[in-house]
Amino acid sequence: MRDLHRDMNTLYHAAMLSFFQVMDDFIAVHLTPHSPAFRLFFTRLTHFAGIYFISVFGTFLIVLFAITGFYEFAYGLAVALGGSSIVSLVLKRFFMRERPALPLVVQDGHSLPSGHAACSLALYGYLSYLLMKLWPSPLFLVVVLIFTCMVLAIGFSRVYLRVHHTSDVLLGYFIGAVFLALAIALF
Repeated sequence: MRDLHRDMNTLYHAAMLSFFQVMDDFIAVHLTPHSPAFRLFFTRLTHFAGIYFISVFGTFLIVLFAITGFYEFAYGLAVALGGSSIVSLVLKRFFMRERPALPLVVQDGHSLPSGHAACSLALYGYLSYLLMKLWPSPLFLVVVLIFTCMVLAIGFSRVYLRVHHTSDVLLGYFIGAVFLALAIALF
């Protein structure tokens, strides 16, 4: 009975890996760079979720919240952003998935999950939450919509620039969403 369970588990994992591989391959084949302008745009956009920007901007916001007495916001952002970053780095070392072939920009490290996707969802999602909480105005919807489009465009840029597979980005979004929900629930 134990062998049957192990065999079923192995079969399940193989089927899931096959599904994600087919999805990644399909999107990679149908998503070919069409213009230098798109390449430049997505290269610039992806920096808004890069480690330097996220580290500096996230730290600035956490310190700003703490100095102004909004400790719960500082803790919440630290949980959302810190948790997403740490789990993404640990999983990259665990999975050690290679990046797609022929990237359009140089990117070091492993591919799975996308730290850009995780951290962009955590940061801009938490800022959206704070706007909804602190600024109950119809105008906040415009800012939330801009942040949402930005998070989606950052994820798309990672696939477009061929530094991530689609499944890397989806797992990154999942990680960011988990820590965003945790930060909102706790603080």
